[in-house]
Amino acid sequence: MLRVKNLSVSYGPMNALQNVSIEVPEGKIIGIIGSNGAGKTTLLNTISGLVRCQSGEIIYFGAPLPKQPHKVVRAGLVQVPEGRFRGADCRRKSGTPPAFPYRTQKSLPVERAE
Repeated sequence: MLRVKNLSVSYGPMNALQNVSIEVPEGKIIGIIGSNGAGKTTLLNTISGLVRCQSGEIIYFGAPLPKQPHKVVRAGLVQVPEGRFRGADCRRKSGTPPAFPYRTQKSLPVERAE
C-alpha cells in the first residue's frame, strides 16, 4: 500500500534522512520510533508533501505519490498530529466524518458502534 524507497532529505548542508526505506502493507499499522532529531517528523512531512526529498521514491497503492500536499490528501493519505483531534469515533450522528478536524476544550461525545 505505502512504500518508501531510498528516501533522502537534507535541510541545507545537513542530512536529515539518508536512504530510508519502509513498507506498510494494506491493513497494517506501524509505529516510527526514534530519539529527538532522528528524522521521524521529516519522514512523515516528506510523505505528506510538506518537505521535498533529494532522492528516493514514495509509492502509494502502486503509483508515485504526488509531491503537492493537497494532492497527497486527495489521494487519501493524511496526517493527524497528536492532540489535534479528540474522540475515538469522529463520525457525526449522520455517519459522515466532519469536514475538518477541530479543537475543542471539552471532550467530544463518542458514539460506540455495537
